[in-house]
Amino acid sequence: MRVGACRRREKPTAMGLRSTFLLSFIALLATDAAQAQISAGQYNSFFICGDSTVNGWGDNSFGALGNNSTQESWTPVQTAGLTGIVAISDGKENHALALTSDGTVWSWGANSYGQLGDGSTSSSPVPIQAGTTGNATAISAGGFHSLALMDDSTVWAWGYNYYGQLGDGSTADSPTPVQVNNLDSVVAIAAGWGYSLALRADSTVWAWGRGIEGSLGNGGNADSYVPVQVSGITGITAISASRGPSMALASDSTVWCWGDGTYGQLGNGTSVGSNVPVQVSGITQAVAIGAGFVFAAALLNDGSVWTWGRNFTGVLGNGTNTDSNVPVEALVPTGIVAISAGHDHCMALRNDGSVWCWGWSVHGQLGDGFNQDRNLPVPVVSLCLGANAIAGSAAVPTLSTYPDPTTGPFTIALPGSTFDLKLLDLSGRTVLLRSAVNGQAQLDISSLPAGAYALRVVTRDGQLLLSRIVKY
Repeated sequence: MRVGACRRREKPTAMGLRSTFLLSFIALLATDAAQAQISAGQYNSFFICGDSTVNGWGDNSFGALGNNSTQESWTPVQTAGLTGIVAISDGKENHALALTSDGTVWSWGANSYGQLGDGSTSSSPVPIQAGTTGNATAISAGGFHSLALMDDSTVWAWGYNYYGQLGDGSTADSPTPVQVNNLDSVVAIAAGWGYSLALRADSTVWAWGRGIEGSLGNGGNADSYVPVQVSGITGITAISASRGPSMALASDSTVWCWGDGTYGQLGNGTSVGSNVPVQVSGITQAVAIGAGFVFAAALLNDGSVWTWGRNFTGVLGNGTNTDSNVPVEALVPTGIVAISAGHDHCMALRNDGSVWCWGWSVHGQLGDGFNQDRNLPVPVVSLCLGANAIAGSAAVPTLSTYPDPTTGPFTIALPGSTFDLKLLDLSGRTVLLRSAVNGQAQLDISSLPAGAYALRVVTRDGQLLLSRIVKY
């Protein structure tokens, strides 16, 4: 099953496969595991390393990276004391959750509304155990609240409850887990900012909490303190929630969105919101989805990533900063197996174990060692190099392009490599092709119009590197 929230893999033994719905998607459990390995939040990012420890990078307010510090980091640092982690969920407001193989839930970071679930409202810079009872099988961290799916298919919630996002019929905050009312047979969960989503085994979607801008997808804009059914969609296999759009992936590989659409984040060719699901234009082969603050993303079965919505930080990843109300292709490396959408940045996991990020980087949440926004994907550096970690990414060679900006000729240098390169304009049209040996090539773009161009370099051992060339 492909899920938008982080879900740990279940064995068809003691726990069992709870429904024929799960059986029909058993072949996709590998995709589940990949989705659970990465998580983009508001200002930071997380990755599960090969030894089941956790690396995080970016903002560290309230100890959001869990490394017993409040110092932000522009490169990965190891979250303290976590082992045996099978899923990670980065929240929308500086807290995070992790799920262990034994079904316990750990949390860290901000806790002003009890979103860590330990019975207190004290923030923690290191992971502490949330007070869930029984075995959790999935987790999702929202804005000031948290969700856990248990092995009996019930959902439990804790933290902020002003909009009824805990789903217990009240608006009282809770620093310990409470059961969501009238909801069973759940197979996936997603916590947004002020609201929550659940996917049931009958492939219907249910929502509760903040209804403004149509976040609940039930045709209204009123808050609901208990789950209500999202209108007009069935056959759903995955869900994703955010501060902006809500998303659902259907069994026919189409994608549906609802909620705020001011920046085109519903992907249907308009900039109008909708309180019922609308189909994203042109996406018919999706295998995973990710809802950001004012953008959204979909991973297709060919490993390509498509994005839409607001793009002032470059979060669409297509080399521009232009908004789009229909999907555009992000210039990601080949072999992408999972995606995660944060506030205004995006993550992608490649099949070689490397992680690529793009978009907003005010706190270094892209993990490339800088705090500069990127409108093309960049690899996370020094990933999983903690004392007890196993390297989680392949070594990435250093690509140099100079001079950049240029008026015409420029040089691409990749020491010791033989590579093929392609220069594309911002419409995706190839304008130059070249093969290079001895690690260097020179191109002359004097005849091309001024503007930005995307450079794709593929080495003979299959690594793909991306850069941007500006001609003035």
